[in-house]
Amino acid sequence: MYDKRVKVFIAASLLLLGVGVFRLVQIQLLADSSLRDEIETLKLQRGRSKQLKTLRGQILDRNGKVLATDVPEFQIAINYQLSRFWDPRVIRAQQLLAEDKDAEAAKRDFLEAVARKEDLERIIRDCAQFGVTEEQIEQRLRSLNNRMWNARTFHAWRRNDPDPNIVAKYGGRFDRVPMREARPDFERLFPDPNQRYKLIGKVDDIRELYESRPLLNLETEDDIFAAQFEFMDLNDVEIVPRGRRQ
Repeated sequence: MYDKRVKVFIAASLLLLGVGVFRLVQIQLLADSSLRDEIETLKLQRGRSKQLKTLRGQILDRNGKVLATDVPEFQIAINYQLSRFWDPRVIRAQQLLAEDKDAEAAKRDFLEAVARKEDLERIIRDCAQFGVTEEQIEQRLRSLNNRMWNARTFHAWRRNDPDPNIVAKYGGRFDRVPMREARPDFERLFPDPNQRYKLIGKVDDIRELYESRPLLNLETEDDIFAAQFEFMDLNDVEIVPRGRRQ
């Protein structure tokens, strides 16, 4: 009787283990393309991993005197998913892409742009209390947006039949092609500016577009506390630490 119960228990355990292994194989190897696309999108939006910089150790001389140490600093950082709405080129690209959608989708895009632009105007005003002018913050936003727009332009160029002679010139390495050569070729391929805007607007799957970039340094503990309070309700603005070597 006892042996029979043991055999039943082992059989049930093996059955459950088999179901688990089958499901694991199904998820890892047999997932359909739509599920894989959703997973990749989530990875891009939330980040595959997030490494937080730590403070480095001190450097001492033979007598124990500190020669170098890390001084903690804090920065206000903004994600491109928010800062992009300060770029009129992005808004133009969204408008053109919305024309290819239904009216409801176009309306949602418009409402999002309005709401996000209001968030940016608030950020610019609030940052002025931390020792910078509104014009300086606007300039930093433009600089960040220009870098990201250039990155999107480059990827739009390489994905749409670029001149193979240009790529061959740099050993077949796209990452070595300078923007000064990629941009004219892109404009030659697509002389219509609106078409270029659409192609650039469709580039939304590169990791840089979902990373936060420093906007300004916070000098005092009062500034850090005030910034945390001011921006606690904005998902695309964060207060991040970093170490400065001294």
